[in-house]
Amino acid sequence: MVYNDFFKSNNNDYIGTIEPVGDDIVNINIISSLTRNISYCVTLPGSFGGERFSVSDDGDLVASAVYSDYGKGKVSIYSNKEKKVIFETALFKRIDWIDFYNLSVVMIGEKNKTHIYNFVDNICETQNNYRVFNNLFNGDIILHKENVLLINGKKIKSKTFSFFNPVGVPDGVIISEIGGAVLKYSYEANKEWELNIEKYGHALKIYYFESKNILILDVFDYLKGGSTFMIVDNETGKILKLNRFESNKYIFIPQGNGYIIDYKSNVYYIDENYNCFFLMS
Repeated sequence: MVYNDFFKSNNNDYIGTIEPVGDDIVNINIISSLTRNISYCVTLPGSFGGERFSVSDDGDLVASAVYSDYGKGKVSIYSNKEKKVIFETALFKRIDWIDFYNLSVVMIGEKNKTHIYNFVDNICETQNNYRVFNNLFNGDIILHKENVLLINGKKIKSKTFSFFNPVGVPDGVIISEIGGAVLKYSYEANKEWELNIEKYGHALKIYYFESKNILILDVFDYLKGGSTFMIVDNETGKILKLNRFESNKYIFIPQGNGYIIDYKSNVYYIDENYNCFFLMS
């Protein structure tokens, strides 16, 4: 099986795969990250690209979004327990991203605003923030603008035109600059370290592997193509290992000893020396 793209639940228990099958129509597989077995499949309206798909932490709910330059976009929420779409709205237009906040609230990104939508009670609150990220360790991570990170009421500006994909760790926030460095800030907004990865590309995704206290960086080489799977020490910001992948279509799951699934359904694990080894297909 070949996967076109991935997404996962905030608690890492479920993986979603996306296969476009028509204009703004996709097939979605929901996979248990513990067993790596497909839990269920569903076909929904959704625009491939961006981050317009999300799965809830219990694996039951899937949210998808359609981006529209003209007319209205659409948000759909499917429940596997009820075997049907339980919520739809066309209130929004250019939907850039969508993410479950909890089992009754979904966050929707439209231009420079974040809509906090309680789809059970049909209540929507709008924030003037570019994006809000669910943090497992210490409150939400807020990108006030594309290039402004907000921590503890303090604004931190990127040295490049935009930040990308922050992730929470027990003692701070890790964030990357597009075309720049990867940085760590404490929850008091103090810079702990800075890692320049410009010669490798920029970090499209950052994963935190708590049991080893390491960071997994998906670093895309925008000049040569391909991707570097970079392992970084969370405490020091030092590179521990570089592994080369032919594509950036993979996802890291920090369950058990940790593993990687690539777009060809191959599974890899990381050994004690941070090497990536093929496990199964």
